[in-house]
Amino acid sequence: MCGIFGAFRRHGAFRDEELNSFQNACDVIAHRGPDSSGVQSFNTSQGDENQSNLFFGHRRLAILDLDAASNQPFERDGLSMIFNGEVFNFKELRDEMAGDYAFTTTSDTEVILRAYQKYGTACFGKFNGMWALAIY
Repeated sequence: MCGIFGAFRRHGAFRDEELNSFQNACDVIAHRGPDSSGVQSFNTSQGDENQSNLFFGHRRLAILDLDAASNQPFERDGLSMIFNGEVFNFKELRDEMAGDYAFTTTSDTEVILRAYQKYGTACFGKFNGMWALAIY
């Protein structure tokens, strides 16, 4: 399975050495996802745009969808997500939402993010599988 890493600081921004250590943490779990890696940092406060207080890291083990378009952090419409696991019923959910979204991948990752957009946190009750995720 993939590997995910996240960090959040409620007050203040991460220091450069912390961001470097987060990148190193993602490298430590490279065995969890040798197919791709991605990191992203965000500023969730009203401070300096160049500072971040939220970090997402992902190591991808591509199994269901081998296309690089499904690499993570995965972004759509201002949302970003890291995800590990599998939603077994993602094809049925995709069919259910086909009239609402133009899907560009065949991944369960995109279905999860679109389900969150459509149903909010109620989407989690629709998922059949084993997973962990973070959405910002």
